[in-house]
Amino acid sequence: MTSYIAYPYLRSNLITLSNFTDIHSNTITGGFTTSFGEGHLNVSFSKVELLANKEKLFADNLKHTPFKDSSAKPTLLEKGMQRIAIAYILTQTARSQNDLGIKISHYCTVFESLFSSDNIELTHKLSERIACFLEDNFDARKKIFKQVKEIYSIRSKVVHGSTINVSADKLKNISKQTDDLVRRVTNKIQDSADLDKFFRKMNSTEADNKEFEEYMLDLVLGKPNCA
Repeated sequence: MTSYIAYPYLRSNLITLSNFTDIHSNTITGGFTTSFGEGHLNVSFSKVELLANKEKLFADNLKHTPFKDSSAKPTLLEKGMQRIAIAYILTQTARSQNDLGIKISHYCTVFESLFSSDNIELTHKLSERIACFLEDNFDARKKIFKQVKEIYSIRSKVVHGSTINVSADKLKNISKQTDDLVRRVTNKIQDSADLDKFFRKMNSTEADNKEFEEYMLDLVLGKPNCA
């Protein structure tokens, strides 16, 4: 299966692709699913697609792995963990879900790990920050802002134990949009040395969080070359 390293560079219908970044036993306890919650699909990739991303797919694992310690511990979500590392862990959790409501809610936690430092006005804040991070054009930002708001309406139902009152097709569409946004965000971070360095900071002190919030304020207010 693809690791968190390969994930953002390949299409959202990807299920399996052999590479050396994952090591696990032969016991199959689950698997990744598409953004539609489907599994066990045969997916083909062209030589052009694989060659276009070969450096990111097959690069030295140690250069990209955000944590090197064993995962045999109660939780990897410890104080001092890099934002990007937490995002990758949660991305894998989302990908293993075939229930689209739960998948979407886990993807929302990916957004929170990257774009928030508190829970104040979370939906509005994340909608703004993700839109401004991904787009420069006003109309494009507005579109993403509305998408994230809708995504979070599903997340709210899930985490508060309610039911989701949308059609199956609508839910699939929202899940696909969420998956696409996560890919775009993680792609952008990995493709920029400055952004990669910023999101690998530990964020374990008040000073770290202050620097983070200052960056997000600059981003939303349109500081040139912020993202």
